[in-house]
Amino acid sequence: MTHDDAPHDGTALTDLLTRAAATVVAVPGDELLDDDLRRGREARRRRTLGRLAGVGVVAVLGVGLSLALPRGTTAPAAAVPLVAFTGEDVTGFELEVVPEGWRVLTSHAGDLVLASHDDDGAQPGSFAGRIAIMLTEEQYLPGAPADAVRVTAGGRDVLVFTTPGTSPSQGVSVAQPDGSYLYVQVPAEVRWSDQQAADFAVTVGVTPEAVVGVG
Repeated sequence: MTHDDAPHDGTALTDLLTRAAATVVAVPGDELLDDDLRRGREARRRRTLGRLAGVGVVAVLGVGLSLALPRGTTAPAAAVPLVAFTGEDVTGFELEVVPEGWRVLTSHAGDLVLASHDDDGAQPGSFAGRIAIMLTEEQYLPGAPADAVRVTAGGRDVLVFTTPGTSPSQGVSVAQPDGSYLYVQVPAEVRWSDQQAADFAVTVGVTPEAVVGVG
């Protein structure tokens, strides 16, 4: 090799290293993976809201029908609509939507409680007037499943029944693959039909951190 050939060899080596670097596949960092996860959750929430859009249409129709009521007749209050959940992740469960004006009050592996924004948070262990979400077994479901109304929501069989006690509410149970049940207690304050209560319940996800309660 002559002295004049050296620059050409150096250029060839540089080109070779450049091509080798271009073939390296970048491994996504934690931040990129977190962004992908957030985007996936947001897309799922948008799909859920689209599927539940009919609930809002029914509410609007109800307002229109109230205009035709005789004078002195009080129209029934409209159901509280669902909106995308934009809060922090909760323990044991996944929320896609929540009733408009409602927030997470407490979040534990054993139960998740939602309350309206005018709820001062007193007696956090009380479920009265609040939405309570938990994982339980069939024998601990409040009420009698045999008397429940069977509703189809999100392609799943859901049982809706009246819960016992002084505070009237709907109990909604959704069977899980492992034999347990997702139980959602819906207070009268949201004014949901059995179908609306079931539609909400099937949007709630159960994570491995959820603990089965015993009543």
